[in-house]
Parts: sequence; C-alpha cells; structure tokens
Amino acid sequence: MSFKILEDFHPQQVCNFFAVTEGIKPASIIESVEVRAWDSFLKIAKEYNLALGYESSKGFIVIYDKNLLINIGENSIINREYINACPPPLTDDGIDVHDVYIARDLDILIELIQAYKTKFPGRDVKLGKLLGYPPCCVENYSKLGPLNAWYKFQQELIRRGLDQKMPIEYWVCYHVPCSLTCSKTIELGRKYLKAVKKNSLKLYEKVINELSSSHLAYSVGRRFLDFKTLDKKPSKEVLSKISRFLSQPFQIEVGYILRPFSYFTWSQDKYMIIFTKDVEGVKTIVYKEGETTLVLDEKRVYLYTSREILSEKSKKYSSTAFRVYRTKTSSIS
Repeated sequence: MSFKILEDFHPQQVCNFFAVTEGIKPASIIESVEVRAWDSFLKIAKEYNLALGYESSKGFIVIYDKNLLINIGENSIINREYINACPPPLTDDGIDVHDVYIARDLDILIELIQAYKTKFPGRDVKLGKLLGYPPCCVENYSKLGPLNAWYKFQQELIRRGLDQKMPIEYWVCYHVPCSLTCSKTIELGRKYLKAVKKNSLKLYEKVINELSSSHLAYSVGRRFLDFKTLDKKPSKEVLSKISRFLSQPFQIEVGYILRPFSYFTWSQDKYMIIFTKDVEGVKTIVYKEGETTLVLDEKRVYLYTSREILSEKSKKYSSTAFRVYRTKTSSIS
C-alpha cells in the first residue's frame, strides 16, 4: 500500500487517520485534504475499508459499499438516497476540501456528520465520544467552552514554564487536555503515534519531525502555524517591512513554515491570513506576546493578526495567544 499521499497531510491529520484505521478512535474529521490529492485519498480510505463523508453542493455524500446522499435539517437527517455518481466536494479557494469525515462503521459516520452539523443540548459530549476523546477532557471542554478550555490549559503551561517544552503527545491529539497531567491524553497520543509507526515507519518519522517544532499561536483557542526555527537572520528588506507594522519591542526569528493545518484566506481592514501553498517555506516570524503576530518574506505578508481584531469576549483570552509554543523531543520509541 502506498502512503505517499499522506506525506502531504498535516501530521496531526495523519495521526487521526491511522487512529481510526487501528480502532483507537471510532471516527475522525480530517480537516484538510488538498483537491489535487482527493482521488488518491478516496482510494486509500477504500483500501482501509473506511466509510467516508464530505459536503457537496447537493448535500452530504457518504461513500462506503454504496454512495449515499444525505440532506441534514436543523436537528435531523431529512432525506437520504442512494446515487450512482458522486458530485465533487465543496472547496475553499480551490485548494483543499475541509471537514472530511471517516469511520470504520457507517452508522457511526452518519451519526458524526449529523452531530457535527446540528446544534442540540449535550452536543460537545456527543462529539467527544464519537471522536474518541478522554471523558475527563470532554467534560472539561463542555463545562468551560472552547476558548476558555484552551486558555486555562495554555495559561497553566506558561505559568509552569512548559510552553517551551511541551510533550509531543499534546500536539498529536486535537482535543484540549483537561490538565497538564492528563494521563489519558498522553496515553492516547502515544497510541496514535504507534498506530502511524505500525503502518509506515517513514510516515512516523515525518510526523515526529514535524510535530517536534515551534507553533505560532496567531489567535485565541486552537490556532497555530507550525515552523522549524532556522539559524538565520532576516534580510534588511524584511526588517524594513516589519517597521511598517510593528514597533519595538517584539520577538523575531526566521523559520521554515510547514504545511498549515488547513488552507484558507481571510482579511479585515489591514489584517490578513494568507494560508495558501505560498506560505510554506522560509519566512520571518514576528510577534508581541499577547498582542500581535506577523509572518512575511521579501515578497509579501502572509499573516498579520492582532488582539485588536478579537471580539470583546475573546480579548480576555489573548494573553496566551500571539506567541510561540514549542515541543520537546519525544521519548516515543
């Protein structure tokens, strides 16, 4: 079996894929599949006998033994029918397909899609169970809400000086751990990594290498851009451009930007996020902790975000954002 297609995925999504194939998770949401890789991803999902779902212009398409078209109403599935040919997935900017659902069981997959796309009491708990997250973390997330849960976790990391040496297992898992000492999260992260290693040593080594990196938090919650720090200095041209956006003091480093978690573009007044293929490669990373992030090169600015663009509700969480977190070397063998 060829895993080359998965080499272009974000490492966390590689872990999620094999966590499902190995039965560690009931289901998962692969949040970014490049359009050019779509057919190959469908093929590898079929080789692993996975049920797969995605959104099209006609509704949700579920592929398993047969092709199923599902239309979801406000709180329930309102129509389902078998179809011969599958319409193409919806894409953002023609770069990637967002939110591709996978599971080993067809009913679990349909249940996940319905829960993810509708709102109802206990939704977070339901999704947490379907996605195989630890019950303690699901309960904490449901109680605090997404932004506050991440804020509390990141705040404790910073307070204890662990934000610069985080265990790799925390970057393997998508959910927010309920505490720094959550043994269930560490155990789950290790299982994910071992699932990757069981299927492909080459992919495992790539996942370890890419997750053992620096992570720029460009907003509150779970918003990170991964990069490898380089022993280089920014060019004079880049330094001149920085002065148009930020005044001293700020922190600056040159790094190799890795594949974003998902591709998208966004802009608001002077602020922007340009996460296309062009953001990957050598860039200069600038940040004022709790205030602003900037990523650029001689050609253009790819990321410029600030506390100022956050809602009043979100601003109270900004002290743990607009900064760099780092992964310590894992002891996984």
